[in-house]
Amino acid sequence: MISNSKAFIKRIAFLICLTLGVAGGYPPVLAQNSQTNYERPFIVIEDVQVPVTTGGACELVPATTSQSIEVKFDTLQKTVQATTEAMIQLDIEIGNVSQVNLFEMELEYDKERVSYVEETLCLEGGVLISKDICDGKVKLLFGTMQVQDLQEVQKVMSLQFETKDNLKNGDEIQIKLNQCDVVSINDKDETQLIKGLNQPEVITIYVIEEEPTPDINKDGVVTLEDLSIAMKYYSIDSTQDLWDKAKKCDVIQDGIIDMADLIAIRLTMK
Repeated sequence: MISNSKAFIKRIAFLICLTLGVAGGYPPVLAQNSQTNYERPFIVIEDVQVPVTTGGACELVPATTSQSIEVKFDTLQKTVQATTEAMIQLDIEIGNVSQVNLFEMELEYDKERVSYVEETLCLEGGVLISKDICDGKVKLLFGTMQVQDLQEVQKVMSLQFETKDNLKNGDEIQIKLNQCDVVSINDKDETQLIKGLNQPEVITIYVIEEEPTPDINKDGVVTLEDLSIAMKYYSIDSTQDLWDKAKKCDVIQDGIIDMADLIAIRLTMK
């Protein structure tokens, strides 16, 4: 019965379109609501848009819908060490969307402070279609061989950046996710492009300078290996070009790598 009623309503809408087309005019309500363009007003009946035409005919057009997806862009590394190269991993997670199989993303980074290294696709059946790196931006297009249900937030991609050794204490590194678009597709091959961001997502990583310790190589134990590193920079002081690399061995922080630093390291060796 409900199905018959819907069919009847749509039939009435069709007849209204024909009548309006033959008459060559529009209902007063439609004329008032349209400002300058009277070519294709339409009537909405349930989930169907019925455009009114002047040629005495009309077509049924499915109403479009929009989805609001959830995008997370984050990293566990909020700080990096000054004057040393370090890897930074950033993750992109997506949720609140289903039946998706295509993803396009653009990231922007400070090329003077970090370099883009690589990406890892995290969804099953992921295929990287293209990767464009230019002037501090990387654009990635990838798909999945199976349609994905991402109603629950899932990690779709991890990205690796490497810091440069010119970073100073107090510097900040910003990496932006400018674009995160997905395409959903249903069983009838009907598709919808979904824009995931209204504005860029920004991650800020802070550069800090740790105080020197006898554990120079940061392996958790002070050994002959740490003493070897300090010996390499013996007699280097803060006025020399090598100081940026040598200062990690200045255990007593007097501006020079000398016997006092070697003794301090030796006394804490296991």
